[in-house]
Amino acid sequence: MGYEDRDYFQSKPRFEAGPGLMPATTGLIVALAAAYLSALVVSNHVNFMAPAFLLAALTDPDGGAGWLWRLVVLTPHNIIPAHGAFEPAPWKLLTHLLVPQGLVPAVFDALGIYFVGRFLEPQLGTRRFLLLLALVGVASGLMAALSDPWLLGSEKLAVIMGPQGALIGVFCGAAWIAPNQPSLGNWPMKRVVGILVGLFALAPLVFSLVSREAVVSSATQALWGAVVGNGVFFGLRRRGKLPFYGPQGIEREFDSLPKYDEREAARLAAEDEKQEREAARLKAEAGAEQEKLDAILAKISREGIGALSRTEKKFLDEQSRRRRS
Repeated sequence: MGYEDRDYFQSKPRFEAGPGLMPATTGLIVALAAAYLSALVVSNHVNFMAPAFLLAALTDPDGGAGWLWRLVVLTPHNIIPAHGAFEPAPWKLLTHLLVPQGLVPAVFDALGIYFVGRFLEPQLGTRRFLLLLALVGVASGLMAALSDPWLLGSEKLAVIMGPQGALIGVFCGAAWIAPNQPSLGNWPMKRVVGILVGLFALAPLVFSLVSREAVVSSATQALWGAVVGNGVFFGLRRRGKLPFYGPQGIEREFDSLPKYDEREAARLAAEDEKQEREAARLKAEAGAEQEKLDAILAKISREGIGALSRTEKKFLDEQSRRRRS
């Protein structure tokens, strides 16, 4: 077998998008669109951060905007007494993931689900993919509710809505699954993911801090999503529960498959060449012996066995013993 035919010289699978949308990705996009449209119809507002919606929600608790506020709009005082206000609503840790803040965030969240789902749902499986999204989303919402009041002060109210934290956290999985695979600009995947996650996580923080509005988007939801997501994937990687594409190909369960080694490959190639030369030599010797044997048998047929020389008789005896054994 030539060295180019060995399994570790073959092209290796790559971490890449699946051929189509899997059930969780499709269902999440549909659920996000349905939740946003339902919230739009119930509240009669397109943007849930707009002053008109906030005024309607806070002044008319029995109206559609008020109901939406009580059901899905997560604020710090729903979790802890923040700046003198406390309205416990722990269910919002889950429901806030369903409704984006407005039409533009809804479009970007749907695109985020599409791309993250295409790449990561095939690797993690539908059940684990949904579980990780929910876990990271709830944890990032909780941590944002705890930290936003301290960071923004009493002059600003942080609103936590949409699945941004969950999407950013799960997106970090690409860096743990295929850290060294070339990606954008031929950079390693871990570097590309790190830059994108840094931009998406830090941009809301900066905007919330510099904004002069009284109600702002959460400053830390995306940041906590990145922190929690990396922590979860680190734990899965340590336990060997995460697919892993190493520098030369896919390796699962902590590098269980053989790696490509240039020196080992050269050694095996030299061994193969040596074996091929030896096989060719033996074949040539066997052919020469057969020709000599045929010539001796032809001489016996023409002149009789007595015409053979001592050397020819010895060669004939050796061939007879070899064939009997």
